[in-house]
Amino acid sequence: MNDNPSIPPPAPHLTQVGRVVNTFVAPSRTFADILRDRSWWLPFLITVVITYMFFWAAATKVGFRQLTLNSISQNPAQADQFEKLSPERQAAQLSVAASIIKGIFVAWPMVALIIVAFICLVLWGCLKVPGGQADFASIFAVLMYAGLIPLVKLVLGTIVLFAAGDASGFDINNPIPTNPGAFMDASSAHWLKALGTSIDVIVIWNLLVVALGCAIVSKLKKGTTLALVFGLWILVVLIKVGWAAAF
Repeated sequence: MNDNPSIPPPAPHLTQVGRVVNTFVAPSRTFADILRDRSWWLPFLITVVITYMFFWAAATKVGFRQLTLNSISQNPAQADQFEKLSPERQAAQLSVAASIIKGIFVAWPMVALIIVAFICLVLWGCLKVPGGQADFASIFAVLMYAGLIPLVKLVLGTIVLFAAGDASGFDINNPIPTNPGAFMDASSAHWLKALGTSIDVIVIWNLLVVALGCAIVSKLKKGTTLALVFGLWILVVLIKVGWAAAF
């Protein structure tokens, strides 16, 4: 029994499964528990399993060659250049691109860790500027748990792949219509489609969760981390749109 009712009892420690569940329903509890334990093995394992399931579904229902053709068709300029190639050069280009996709599929766990580590390094440095107290390991754990949110798209994308009668037009980069870009046809300006696909409800959900986690582990105000996380996202979107406009 608590002898001093003015002091709330400490929150119970969460299991790894509890952390995963709370990432979706009560993320503040997950991130508060990271202050106690920075382990992130379960979200990483879940990410690997679901990602490989999605890749397997895409390879089975669509195929690497068709995935490459679908990707080319999303960029009108690239599609026009491809159509001008001889059949032999088209086949060679498709073969190389398909091999690259296969390589990314196989190496994805390591690729994902490198990407998360890079994002973590950027966030860690940015959070230090306003006086954030989080260490690299805490932010890395936040990103690993927050990274469960985008898996919703992969799960739904896998369902779409097996439910669709014809998956030949499947866009592996945008598997479900959670953004305006999914409703734009191939003739739309490439930069406009890049902007449309960036404004994604699941991406925004993910960013909100990341900002909350950063606020808790760095002991900064939520407004500060929201501004920082969304500011970095806007910068990435501008670079993406600029690249699409140039190429």
